[in-house]
Amino acid sequence: MMLLQAGQSGLYRRDSIWTDSIPPDSVSGGTLWIDGTDSNHLLDAWGGAPVTADGASVYAARNKLNTSNGMLETGFPPKLKVGAVNGLSALIFEGASASNMRADNGSAALPISTFFTTTTKVVVVGVKISSANPYTGSAFESDAIIADSDGYYGLYVTDDGVSGQVTLRGYNYGGDSHQITQSIAKNQWVIVTLSHQSSQLRMRVNRVAWTTLASGATFAMTALLRIASTGTPANRTMEIAHVAGFNQTQADAAISAIEGWMAGQLGISL
Repeated sequence: MMLLQAGQSGLYRRDSIWTDSIPPDSVSGGTLWIDGTDSNHLLDAWGGAPVTADGASVYAARNKLNTSNGMLETGFPPKLKVGAVNGLSALIFEGASASNMRADNGSAALPISTFFTTTTKVVVVGVKISSANPYTGSAFESDAIIADSDGYYGLYVTDDGVSGQVTLRGYNYGGDSHQITQSIAKNQWVIVTLSHQSSQLRMRVNRVAWTTLASGATFAMTALLRIASTGTPANRTMEIAHVAGFNQTQADAAISAIEGWMAGQLGISL
């Protein structure tokens, strides 16, 4: 068990001892937490009622770290999948309808700069990918778990023709295109972390070794933030239990603790 004193590793609560499993709201610098397992924050309209029925459309997902904003469907809402993982629900984005969600505050769409800075972005997600579009040679044209709408930064996914696998692509454009990749199995829940801090773009899956590449400040941060956006044609199937984001530097101990909490909730062995 990893023990952390309060104030270390980006943790802000006043407890004297921490373990290696903490939720996203227990870490300083948190700006985004979309929780597909919590129906209290999954609504049938921006100011509507919780969605609880299997297969029902989710039109808004409130940000658990700041409920004045969150994600809003863009014409083709995702569905609630009850019992998606470890007895918990998740958001499912699938089919030719191109369901996805954009960051919004109920009256206006929000840019990526609302949640991240040009130099500091940490994203931890609990996700399952069943299908994705082929790689066209540009990550920013691909399906995305989370990305800005102009393609300067994001966590993308492609099907590169390897049976039973898809490729995760962490991407940042800071004057030059920088991309890191890791493969994961289709139809399997994983915890994925994409970190852009200290001029390093890093990614890992299920708390295994980082893939790392030097990458400077993101070129532009004015485009809209989206989750589960899709390429053409819209044939990807993606289930999302958690998307958590941070705009302050996080030590690996804090990142590991968040990954551990998500994994424990979703029944993933790290």
